[in-house]
Amino acid sequence: MIDYKEILGSALTKEQTLSSIYDIEEILLIIQEINRKIDYYKDYKRNKVQTLDTKISHLTAKVDSLRGLILTTMQTIAPKEKTLDFPDVGKVVRKKGKESLTIDDEESVLKYLDQKGRKSEVVKVVQSIDKRELNTILNEYQKSGERVPGTIFSTGEESIAITFEKPKEQVQESVEVREVNLEELDALLV
Repeated sequence: MIDYKEILGSALTKEQTLSSIYDIEEILLIIQEINRKIDYYKDYKRNKVQTLDTKISHLTAKVDSLRGLILTTMQTIAPKEKTLDFPDVGKVVRKKGKESLTIDDEESVLKYLDQKGRKSEVVKVVQSIDKRELNTILNEYQKSGERVPGTIFSTGEESIAITFEKPKEQVQESVEVREVNLEELDALLV
């Protein structure tokens, strides 16, 4: 039986192996339990974020309403006052609204600026490489033995893909499966 506490409690090296390929099954079960816990935490986080976003939106709306109340009060009761100072609490300053620009016909704007010779000042063209297309082209050149300057091909490290079988209903197994305690796994340093 594998001592998973020992495996997870120490730093694994690239040279370290299991004693048998059959021990991989137990490691897969551990990975599967860890993945379940990760999924649980992701769902938990998503739920908490949605709850907190709702609370933040609600509170922000309240603050906006109260700010509007203060502005309306100042405009109505003290229209000539631009600043109200409340020592040890805060200060309220009325500000003129900022002018904003809305472009409702971009083509007309660009045509006008082009006639005035100023279009290039506001239009920026950004060149970028489409990596998928570049990979296709570079692979063609590489097959013919040609190397494109400014490129480096490197091979990543070998890896594995793991797929877990979906749990079957009412599975009768004769294999002993040891239950993994997630709290013990959490306490281990990886």
